[in-house]
Amino acid sequence: MQTALFSSVGRCSCLLLHALLVIACGDEADTALAPVVFERRCGTRSALPNDIVSEVALPRPELGVSVLDPALGGCVTRVTDHVHAGQREASHGGSTRQAWNADASLLVMRAGRIVDAHSFATRARLPDRGAFIWSATDANTLYAVREQFVERIDVSTGQVDAVPVEPLTRIDARVSFHDLSDDGRVTALAGPDRSGGYTLLAYDVNAGVLASLRTPLDAVGQPLVPHWVRVTPSGSQIVVAWPERGAARFQGVESFDRRFRFVGKVTSGFGHGDLVRDRAGAEWYVDFAPDARHGAAYVVKHRVPPADAVSVPLLRIDWSDSVFISCRARGVSFCALSFYASEQGANHPLKNEVALLALDSRPERPNIERLAHHRSDPAALAHHTTAACPLGTSAALPELSIEPRGGKIVFTSNWEGHCFAESYVVVP
Repeated sequence: MQTALFSSVGRCSCLLLHALLVIACGDEADTALAPVVFERRCGTRSALPNDIVSEVALPRPELGVSVLDPALGGCVTRVTDHVHAGQREASHGGSTRQAWNADASLLVMRAGRIVDAHSFATRARLPDRGAFIWSATDANTLYAVREQFVERIDVSTGQVDAVPVEPLTRIDARVSFHDLSDDGRVTALAGPDRSGGYTLLAYDVNAGVLASLRTPLDAVGQPLVPHWVRVTPSGSQIVVAWPERGAARFQGVESFDRRFRFVGKVTSGFGHGDLVRDRAGAEWYVDFAPDARHGAAYVVKHRVPPADAVSVPLLRIDWSDSVFISCRARGVSFCALSFYASEQGANHPLKNEVALLALDSRPERPNIERLAHHRSDPAALAHHTTAACPLGTSAALPELSIEPRGGKIVFTSNWEGHCFAESYVVVP
């Protein structure tokens, strides 16, 4: 777990994060940005940032039918059906991969099912590769990995072109292959190599390997395997989350350029998060830092080097919440968040909600748009036998993905504890 302690001193926000004191004074720590103003296109705003809002009973909507969240006012549409899909996990692939294609007309679901984002009909069924990422520029191009190959898939024709990636023996999609740069060119790959080590790659889908970094050995002589390696939206930086927190090299979260030359420390800790480029072009890593000792946690944005290192708290949340974060919308300065109360205790603000959080938010003046309750109850799956319900609790986590223009969010829910997981879209 990470630790964070926040206090306000005058105009300065002081954040004791992972044993490092960082001070962000008002807007001086930010690039100059106009305040983010959220506009509701569906429903009405019904909750202030610190209101406690209880869920109101709502039957699971029919496929393709939009309903108004009775407590928070967002419009929610069910976009997949587990029976029609022929699998209990009829949902997208998680918060770290973009579920929407470049023009938001298609969604990629688990097991390679392509869904029309307007009619919700299945457009194609691809071989299940476990992980897919869309081109950021071509609405019909999808990428997948298989063994040591990167596959380029034309979803309109079904044509697949596979390119081997040296020196990897296998591309580790658990650690890498999470996103593409906004120009549709660069991703980060990782995996075991032919010499028995573990190698990170900056990879251009047109030009191939740009640079590599063989990770050092750990304390017992085994190759160091990161939690994840990702590319920033600009494509200029590769960001790596190492297994241990700390201020030393190969700890915490570090930034490298596309030649894998070390640039700087992003943060000495790590959590679930995403990378974002704000409207002024500054790039940030947004994550959350639970602090059980003080009964709170913070969503924090960390500036990605080579800019001056700074960590800015955006929002205080209840310490029992887990948070999923999706930021890969272009030209906006906000992220989509879902909150999951891992300990179902007393009600509190944002409990089990989907929301938009502005990058200019601060704990003392939150700028957040609360949209809907996701109604997912992963813990309910643990109450079944494996024979009765073969899904693990992770299948129903309310992971989400914001569309490239920022106008819609797709999230996963088992809707009050069912033994299946489906995808829903919420519109502000």
